[in-house]
Amino acid sequence: MSSEIVARIKHHLSSDPDRLALFAGQEVLTAGALLAQIEAAEARLRDKGSPDQVALALPTSVEALVLFIAALNVARNTIYFDPNWPAETQQRILNFVRPDLLIDQVAWTSLRGGDAPEGDAHYTCFTSGSTGLPKGCLRHESSWLASFEADQPFSEVTAQSTILVAGSFAHSLFTYAAIRGLVAGAKIALLPNFHPGALLRQIEQHEQAMLFAVPTQLDALVNAAKGTYPNLSKVLCTGSKLAPHLAAKVKGRFPKADLIEFYGTSELSYVAARPVQQDDAASLVGKPLSPVQIEILNEEGQPVPPGETGQVFVQSPLAFKTYLTEAGQRDMPNRISVGDTGFVDAQGNLHLVGRADRMFTVSGRNVAPEEIEAALQKLPYVAHAAVWGKSDPKRGHQIVAALQLETTQSRAQILSDLRPHLTPYLMPQYLFAAGDWPYTSSGKTDLQKLNAQWQANQLQELT
Repeated sequence: MSSEIVARIKHHLSSDPDRLALFAGQEVLTAGALLAQIEAAEARLRDKGSPDQVALALPTSVEALVLFIAALNVARNTIYFDPNWPAETQQRILNFVRPDLLIDQVAWTSLRGGDAPEGDAHYTCFTSGSTGLPKGCLRHESSWLASFEADQPFSEVTAQSTILVAGSFAHSLFTYAAIRGLVAGAKIALLPNFHPGALLRQIEQHEQAMLFAVPTQLDALVNAAKGTYPNLSKVLCTGSKLAPHLAAKVKGRFPKADLIEFYGTSELSYVAARPVQQDDAASLVGKPLSPVQIEILNEEGQPVPPGETGQVFVQSPLAFKTYLTEAGQRDMPNRISVGDTGFVDAQGNLHLVGRADRMFTVSGRNVAPEEIEAALQKLPYVAHAAVWGKSDPKRGHQIVAALQLETTQSRAQILSDLRPHLTPYLMPQYLFAAGDWPYTSSGKTDLQKLNAQWQANQLQELT
């Protein structure tokens, strides 16, 4: 078993073994020391019988990164579990993923494995699990290699870069960030947990620093910042739509950083990208990356003209191969949709409107909650917003909005401030304030938990 990704990483590490390659708190490793740890981990895996499928359930750390790279080079499928899953969730996933070896913080446990994917190295990550049991997304390493090449015109990663990794390896973005940097010969700075103050200190310490982040992290980061930070050269944002007001704050705190938004998912990898500009439409996510083809289809599966909204379908060598679920494996067709709706403008740019599975009707009109959320987040005192429909026998649904407010506001004031940004039929009928905003493990709003709080009367209705 051999991995092209690992071969490239080892080439960079061996070519200059004395350079500093990895920073993790007080721990600093040279390239040679990191290479030695990887090869020692490979030897230990081979001593365990070179398992075909290795599952890691470890927090972000040097050990976790070393074992991930070693497993890519020894096993056919390297699987990353969220170490914070409840025991019941982990066991259910073990039952259908069936690795030969589980490595967690307690032990290396040999298991009765299942059939590994054929061919060279594979990697399996999991969706966030905001609704139901997480699904495994299995991809061949060639999709990662294609992603590295496709993102380079935007990311511009070089051997002089320092990649800041400030999230759990259970989230595929942060695994990608670490491997992306090492494959390019860049330095890596690992933060075991996301903490805005610690991340700002890392930004100050490293020149040509590049940050891979999700919008919720950027929001916390700019709110914690006390001044400007010129050392940051790139901010690469993905995971959910970047709100214009947040983009403006990022540009203010990191004045020399190019702000790049990528549209992508765990399943699709990167789909489209754009350098963020002040006057961009809130829906814009950019042009498809060079090997990616996008189609917008209506409910009958027919292409729609430019400017017309439909479901987004993607054909891409960057995409994953198979879902792994309790119901079995589900191989993907050449053309994939993850449920996003949007349109392509006359210039070939992709715009996102929302998610097909979140849409509801109001008086016969389709409503995309994301449009209302984006309007609410334009208000300077709204930190976060989530919208859904409440069943109504006359109108189909009434619009419910949950908000996290930075200052106390009345319902009347919020609606007054919102009117310039929304057509009348999109105005919420109910407004609620939430205290602690719930997130999934991937940093997105946990809509399932927020809706459950609303149904349990745990949110404060604004009057």
